[in-house]
Amino acid sequence: MENEIDIDGIKVHKSIIYNAALAVLNNLEDRLNYIDSISAYEKYEMLDIMKAFGRPNYFKERFPWPEMDRWEDATGEFGLEPTNPIIVTDLIGKMAYLSHLRWNDKPVIFFGGGSTKQAVMSSYVFSLDGDHLDRLYFDIFHRYQTKSIPRGYTWAEKADGLTGSTCVIQEKFEDTIKLIYSDAQGMFGVPVVSPQVRRFNVEAASRLWYDYKKSRSKG
Repeated sequence: MENEIDIDGIKVHKSIIYNAALAVLNNLEDRLNYIDSISAYEKYEMLDIMKAFGRPNYFKERFPWPEMDRWEDATGEFGLEPTNPIIVTDLIGKMAYLSHLRWNDKPVIFFGGGSTKQAVMSSYVFSLDGDHLDRLYFDIFHRYQTKSIPRGYTWAEKADGLTGSTCVIQEKFEDTIKLIYSDAQGMFGVPVVSPQVRRFNVEAASRLWYDYKKSRSKG
């Protein structure tokens, strides 16, 4: 049946998967269980290989840290600079955090933004109206999540789906939006995407993005 998904030979109704995915986005314990169930943390053992290239295994380094809201030696504005990143658990933690963020009381739309030498990852974050753009920074190597939010943003207690993707911004912005749905589908088996994404002002965001890239190239 179209409304069912086969999981290890068991037919599961899509609505059950959808609700379970929302629980992952809204609850840290469910998120950790999801991460552990897919053995996501095992991949960090592979980062030992990176030592040969002068890159330490940041998961092994930061995993034992006690729960904290920010880095003890953080400098710069929280979330807006790589020296003071937002602390979350894994990539799904970054996506869940961003799906709760609000700008002018509206969801933000986010895309992948690369990483730094310190393994701090970033995302480009647009307002739903497409008239605001930030690059936010994350430290994903933890088992907890910061309770702080960057300046200018607010927090929604409940996320009704993903509002972005880890994919990079494509040449055509419309193609990037499509990747939000395919990313969610690949992650959960169903496209758990917030209905608010359909209201994203793609044209305004495209202009803002290309102006941003132009200013960076000049710099």
